Amino acid sequence: MNSHLALTLDSNTIGVPFEKDRSGIGAQRSANGLRIIYVASGSPAADIGLRAGDEIIAIDDHFVDDDYLRRHPAMGSRPSGTAIKLALADGRTFILELRDYF
Repeated sequence: MNSHLALTLDSNTIGVPFEKDRSGIGAQRSANGLRIIYVASGSPAADIGLRAGDEIIAIDDHFVDDDYLRRHPAMGSRPSGTAIKLALADGRTFILELRDYF
């Protein structure tokens, strides 16, 4: 059994911050948008009451379709303090304010 770990430095990534999620939402593509499959405890998503099974159909008044997903980065990677309007398939709407929560 080998008990060694070898790491190789990538000089192109020195000083580049890790990408982090500031929403607390884990989601996957669904027929009408994004289905939430996970909400992190203590996250902005948990604080406003989002839960696994909710389906996001619009973000900032734009329907979540393939074109939208191609043109926009993951919403949780936007800067802390960014407010995002979410519309759910059941008619509820939320304002999700991104923040560093971990």
